[in-house]
Amino acid sequence: MNNSLFSIGKGSEKLLNLLFLLFLLISVVAILFDAYILLLMPSVALLSLFIIKDLKLAYFLMIMSIPLSIEYYFGSLSLDAPDELFNIALLFILPGFILYNYKRIDFSFVRHPIVVLLFVLFIISVISTIFSVNQVLSIKYLLAKAWYIVGYFGFTAFFLKDWKDVKKLSILVGFTCTLTLIYVMVRHSASGFSFSEINFCVGPFYSNHVNYAVQLLVVFPFLWFLSRIHKLKWGQSYFYIALILLYAVAIYFSYTRAAIGTMILAIPFYYIIKFKLVKPAIVLTLIGVISYGTYVIRDNRFFEFAPDYNKTISHQDFNKLLSATYNLEDISTMERVYRWVAARYMIEDKPLLGVGPNNFYDTYKAFTLRSFQTYVSDNPDRSTVHSYVLLLAIEQGIFSAIIFIFLVCYALIIGQRIYHDEKDEHNKLAIMAALICLFSIMVVLSINDVVESDKEGSFFYISLGIIAGFHWRHHKREKDAKKL
Repeated sequence: MNNSLFSIGKGSEKLLNLLFLLFLLISVVAILFDAYILLLMPSVALLSLFIIKDLKLAYFLMIMSIPLSIEYYFGSLSLDAPDELFNIALLFILPGFILYNYKRIDFSFVRHPIVVLLFVLFIISVISTIFSVNQVLSIKYLLAKAWYIVGYFGFTAFFLKDWKDVKKLSILVGFTCTLTLIYVMVRHSASGFSFSEINFCVGPFYSNHVNYAVQLLVVFPFLWFLSRIHKLKWGQSYFYIALILLYAVAIYFSYTRAAIGTMILAIPFYYIIKFKLVKPAIVLTLIGVISYGTYVIRDNRFFEFAPDYNKTISHQDFNKLLSATYNLEDISTMERVYRWVAARYMIEDKPLLGVGPNNFYDTYKAFTLRSFQTYVSDNPDRSTVHSYVLLLAIEQGIFSAIIFIFLVCYALIIGQRIYHDEKDEHNKLAIMAALICLFSIMVVLSINDVVESDKEGSFFYISLGIIAGFHWRHHKREKDAKKL
């Protein structure tokens, strides 16, 4: 692809600075006066002015807006603004842009295995929607899926050509994410960092403490990347190290067990990549999960995990919560078991196409067992099964879940390969940041389902886009070198 096709010119850089200040000013006013609808103004103005003139600028503005976006409800529909407004606009303008520039675009990227696998997953979603229990809910899912894949994966793969572009993304999203972190920490400090108050303090930018913690978690590797590329500039390096420590503290005070555990697991994962151990790690993980799953399902051994209804309660102290988790008496843990047991029967009932995308909530209660019921099994939040692979198997069939696992495993394997083949040290660091981000999301996805959330799902596709884009360009360079 022509590198200048999406580049920001010198004149645009000055305008970008002015627009950045305007975006920041409106955001501050919106927060001070609780007028969050004002956050729609920058997106509408910027979209109308720049999407056609400078698609790459619109992309970076979309990335910058992710942490600041707020969920709005329009009847039964919801939209995260302004980031999803950028997403939708990019999706609609893409066909015209391709037609106008098709002679200058290298379309070989569409044959990349990650692109092919994402396309196959989307086609399965379409087929599953045709046979869905509620097609309206499934069509809403398909639309959101389309603009997530195009906006976060497609444009990331094309626009982030080297470490300098990843640096730009890291600075922009790091800045706005840090703004929300400071906002939450200041509010939370007023309650003495109380465990019971964290869900209140993260609003309106985050729907709950898990949403907040995972957003910090996925930005974390890109702050590490910034600290490493500035390691020779002591002032900037120490600034980013201090920022990383601040994020670690904030993740702890989010009281989100999955995020805290994943942050710790990211350290050995770094060395798994360094010592080329991804393949054996994947094999051992799959063997462990399949073996344990088979053991639990065979002879209905999962009944041994049935909770004591009167002991399984919510906890207001984090230390008691950890103890209750270990003793299988925490309500959120045991509610997951309640839904996982239902998942076992739902998958058995419709193994090939599932109940249809976005249809778990309306169908799962007929498959639940009363012996696993908890105090929150009425599910007022309308949440799902709390495991993304299980959710795919339930809603879109077991083949969808298998292909998704294959997609992630393939991305980790080729990511490790290009990390070691890449000669530029800065590019290696960018690839490692994307790999750690993808790994972190996958650990969280084992007990949550956040791919369809703009705060976390965006970074699933962004990390995939970085890995696929760097791999594609690396392969092209090798191919061109052989011709010489």
